[in-house]
Amino acid sequence: MDQYSFSDFLTALGEEFATALSLPVDFDLIVPQDGYDVWRRTFGTDPTPAALAALAAPDIERLRAECARYFECRDVSADQVRLAIDRVLSRWPE
Repeated sequence: MDQYSFSDFLTALGEEFATALSLPVDFDLIVPQDGYDVWRRTFGTDPTPAALAALAAPDIERLRAECARYFECRDVSADQVRLAIDRVLSRWPE
């Protein structure tokens, strides 16, 4: 993936995570950059479409738990994280 494609992918990632998590996380407390930051904190690598597509249930739970910590919001659900991932992958297939 070249630099421009990666930037476009990160835009999709950030927008979809911000939208999917905007409730229960207050919309004014979440920005697209947060999707990248939470991913990096969880997995220690840059996100890619292949990495998102390969997430198993334990990985989604790790990502959900980090979202809950990062946003200080226990109400973030695994379903919301899955929704964000599905939306990213629909915009940016593997």
